[in-house]
Amino acid sequence: MDQPLNNVLRCQQFSRDVLLSLFDKTAYFGERGYDSVRTRSDIKDAKLVLVGLEQSKRTRTSFCSAMESLGGKVVGVGGGKEFSEFRETDPVQAAVVYAGFGTLLAVRTEEEGQAEEIASLVSIPVINAGDGNLGQHPTQAIADVYTMRRALGTLDGISVTICGDITGRAPRSMCYTLSKFPIQKLTFVSPGYKLHEGLAAHLKEHNISYVETSDFEEGIEGADALYMTALDPRDFARTSQFSLSEQNLPLLGGTVVLHPLPFGKEIDLPLAQQVEDPRFLHLSKQVWCGVSLRAALLERLI
Repeated sequence: MDQPLNNVLRCQQFSRDVLLSLFDKTAYFGERGYDSVRTRSDIKDAKLVLVGLEQSKRTRTSFCSAMESLGGKVVGVGGGKEFSEFRETDPVQAAVVYAGFGTLLAVRTEEEGQAEEIASLVSIPVINAGDGNLGQHPTQAIADVYTMRRALGTLDGISVTICGDITGRAPRSMCYTLSKFPIQKLTFVSPGYKLHEGLAAHLKEHNISYVETSDFEEGIEGADALYMTALDPRDFARTSQFSLSEQNLPLLGGTVVLHPLPFGKEIDLPLAQQVEDPRFLHLSKQVWCGVSLRAALLERLI
């Protein structure tokens, strides 16, 4: 039997079996739609409150689409006024207040650990939609790992390269999720960033082989999947060698390209070329995979 799911706070909380179960339900929703759940009274009565997501339009829209696809309701996606109010008060206190408007709460905060603090203070399920750059973004990572598995057919024995700013919440969450599977190797390619000590210890504890390098060509050699992450546009003169462009595209081979989205100059290719190149097709598929995955999580929490 699957372990109960009361909140979605950290990637480490998920077992491999639970992830695979979520992947199965995500595939079901993606292929067959949501008619099987839309008539359930518990889902029709459910209300998802979104707090702090006004500046993250893609994550907010994904949660809205997922909840509405299930047949539930969404509260708290108004305009900038709500976000300003949230920022000007104690974010934990604000989230606790907003939790009273619904039956589930998805929250983004600026500091690591605040989502867990909020979960300890409210009586409804809480979803961490990003807790600071040093925290995590579990639904993003699980959706991206699902997309990777869908593209490659398996996660067992694969080699994954993470390129760019490897210190952010998206690559950190990706690593914690991938560590549940017997992947062959992780490679980190960056312009001088260092892997967080806690994450490095976690990978070693889970027998995940990894290397760090500043050599882009060396880093992507033999990779089954390349997870590009954001580069600071103000420092692009120094970091441009860590972007995908016409010049280094031949180095990719058949490697599948993913990104936590939205991307900037780290994928510096014409849109038409991205659409036509099968290695980049999964960038768009990540969007609807994210909706189906979030729907699978929401259904489980309701």
